[in-house]
Amino acid sequence: MIQPFDVVAMDVQEVYAEKCRAALTRREPAIRDIFDVYYGTKQLDVDVFDPEFITMVKMKIAVPGNSPVDTTPERKEALVRQLGAELRPVLRPGDFHGFDFDEAVEIVYRLAKEVGN
Repeated sequence: MIQPFDVVAMDVQEVYAEKCRAALTRREPAIRDIFDVYYGTKQLDVDVFDPEFITMVKMKIAVPGNSPVDTTPERKEALVRQLGAELRPVLRPGDFHGFDFDEAVEIVYRLAKEVGN
């Protein structure tokens, strides 16, 4: 009934390495990046501290045009301000209530140390 067609897809590890790059280097912080990294570690068993994964994130950060890794208190404050206004409306209630912001930031900031920034 349907003719075969090609589908281009990325590996889960590749997708999450890119999401980690975004969480660490996006010029304007986005709470969705932090949530996605947290979700991947908790729900999809993505090991963001696996040496091969860290190498992939380092490679993505090294691509010209990325901002420097930012783990300043000001960035964290900007993320906190986005919780209700930008994250809550796009998540199912259970996902929002199951989101541990402090743990999520800890994961991302620990990753920043692991990638050497």
